[in-house]
Amino acid sequence: MAEQIVIGYFLEDIAQESFLKALVDKVAKGINVASSLTHAVWNAAGGRGQVLDQLRRFVRDVQDGRLRPFHILVIAIDGNCCTYQDRKNEIDRIVLGSKYSGMYVLALPNPHIERWYMLDPQGFNKAFGAGALPVLPTYKCERGLYKKVMREAIASSGIMAQFGGYEYGERIVEEMDLYEAAKADSSLKHFIDDLSDALTRITTQEKVD
Repeated sequence: MAEQIVIGYFLEDIAQESFLKALVDKVAKGINVASSLTHAVWNAAGGRGQVLDQLRRFVRDVQDGRLRPFHILVIAIDGNCCTYQDRKNEIDRIVLGSKYSGMYVLALPNPHIERWYMLDPQGFNKAFGAGALPVLPTYKCERGLYKKVMREAIASSGIMAQFGGYEYGERIVEEMDLYEAAKADSSLKHFIDDLSDALTRITTQEKVD
C-alpha cells in the first residue's frame, strides 16, 4: 500500500468540509486504511459556482502537466432540489471532458448538506449528549429549512453552536450509524459506496504492484 493516499476536495463551504472529511475518515477506517489518508482541501468556499470554476482549472492544469491528479478527488455540490443525475452529469462533463486520469467520487446531498448531518437522528442526539434529537421533515426544498432544524436541535441540548453546528461535524459523524443513514438517503449511499470502491481499488492495486 502507498504510504499516503491523498484525497483532494472541491467543496462549497465549511459545512461540507467539516462533515465530509470526517465521513471519509470513517469510511476509510471501516476498510482499515484511515491511517494512510492525507486530506488536501483545494476549495471550500464560494458555493457551487466557485467549485465548478476551480474544478475546471484543476483538471485543465492536470491535463497540461502542471499538476498531478489526487489519488481520489471528492467533489461536493448541494443538490438544491435538482436530481442526483443532473448534478452528476454537470460534474462528469467537466472531469471526463478533460480526460482527467484520477479517480473521483461525488458528494451530492439533496437538498443541502445539513440533511446529511441529521440522517441518523439517534447518532446526532448522542453526539450532543442528550436533548438534540432532530425531527427531519418530509423531504422539502424550502431554502434554509434543514439549517433551521439543525440549529434548533442543537439549541435544545443546551450547547452553543457559534458556527451553525458545523464545528461539531466530526463528533456527529463519529456517532453516526452509516448503514442506517445510507438507507435513509440514496445520495449518501452513492457517496459511501463509491468512496469505498475507490479506496479498495487503490489498496488492491498497490498490493498487485
